[in-house]
Amino acid sequence: MTNMCSGASRGPERKRVMFDFSNDAYNRLQTIRHVAGASSNAELVRNSLRVYEWMHRMQGDGWELQLVKNHEARRVGRIP
Repeated sequence: MTNMCSGASRGPERKRVMFDFSNDAYNRLQTIRHVAGASSNAELVRNSLRVYEWMHRMQGDGWELQLVKNHEARRVGRIP
């Protein structure tokens, strides 16, 4: 008999994580999810983690983050 909860038939093992959000934070999450076109909150969080990790890695390597619009650059402060 196969254990369907083991994740063996669904690829890598997954962990369930639950978050408590204020109404404001939840509304922000849903707005970003809609704008980003994420199919689920989990997809949005996974994508956000990738961006956050990348930003930290770039800063750790000495890179400076900037926003550029119409040849105007604004330095982004350090990401916490």
